[in-house]
Amino acid sequence: MATPLSLQLAVGNQPSPKNGGGPPGVPPPQRQQTEYLPEVDVNQLLVWNSKRRKCCGYLSKKGGSSGKEAGMFKQRRNWQKRWFVLEHRITQSENYMLRYFAKPEDTKPKGVLPLDGAEVLDDSEQSKSKKPKNHSFQLKVPGRADVFDIQAENDKEKDWWMNTLKYVASIASRRGMMMRQKLGQQEVASPTKTN
Repeated sequence: MATPLSLQLAVGNQPSPKNGGGPPGVPPPQRQQTEYLPEVDVNQLLVWNSKRRKCCGYLSKKGGSSGKEAGMFKQRRNWQKRWFVLEHRITQSENYMLRYFAKPEDTKPKGVLPLDGAEVLDDSEQSKSKKPKNHSFQLKVPGRADVFDIQAENDKEKDWWMNTLKYVASIASRRGMMMRQKLGQQEVASPTKTN
């Protein structure tokens, strides 16, 4: 004989160790919480290469370091065209970075800029000279004394890259903060023994 539906529903809603209930005085089983780290939503990225299915494209960067000197004169810093890539697929233990290459086919980056704590600055607002550079902006990265000068082909691309980098840097900063907090909690939970 089949059990009526109302009885099945009533029996199914009874407290059990599986649904957090159980005998009185016995605490429910502990559930392991998975830590959520914020991730980039690719739909929010204004810079997107459909063919490569990632955030990438050519930008120019100012070469060399402004702090180095070559003889009596400061080192010349020319604009160099580079292929920039912002990976949106990362593991739980990684954070977002902006990499740049000489060419799109290269596998080893010429440079890597962490976006955790990075600031994107509009060069036309930051420039102390009377004549701001065309279509350029700056990336200030923690741990780096100077700013990273970047130039786009036009104002539209500049705005796309700036907005994309601001968005990803905000996610990277939140993600970095949560990763550091988690690391601090693990150190407190398992202190090292000293003899």
